[in-house]
Amino acid sequence: MKVNCATQVFSKSVAVAMGYLAEKEILPEEATATVEVVIFSDDLFDSINGSYENSQKRSGKLLFHSVTPNSTHFKVWKEAKSIMKTMKFVTKDGKTYVVPSITNWITSLENIEYLTNKLFQQHNCKSLWLRHLNQDPLEKFFWLYS
Repeated sequence: MKVNCATQVFSKSVAVAMGYLAEKEILPEEATATVEVVIFSDDLFDSINGSYENSQKRSGKLLFHSVTPNSTHFKVWKEAKSIMKTMKFVTKDGKTYVVPSITNWITSLENIEYLTNKLFQQHNCKSLWLRHLNQDPLEKFFWLYS
């Protein structure tokens, strides 16, 4: 799956359009729940993909900026973990499941919090661009030395 396609679908602009269409009764009222999930996903993705380039292109999206000891990232992650701990997938026959992707998201956020706090408190780091911690730069780094 192309991540770029997923990020385009789970974006605030899609959520705003869906919300407008639901308000005008072009989409069913239930679409507002989808709007909430899309906004939640967009904020979460932004919070872990901040880079200098992204922050310059989309200066209005504060979560695209670097993580600092006082940035809103920590509040977003705390709320996200709380929400994800209640998430379940429901089958057509009513069975509920907690899937690994949700529990792994929670673990990833806890680890990001741990890492950033350690860097800020013990190593006097002032800010961190989380985009550089994701899979693509890591793969490129290890490819160079393999």
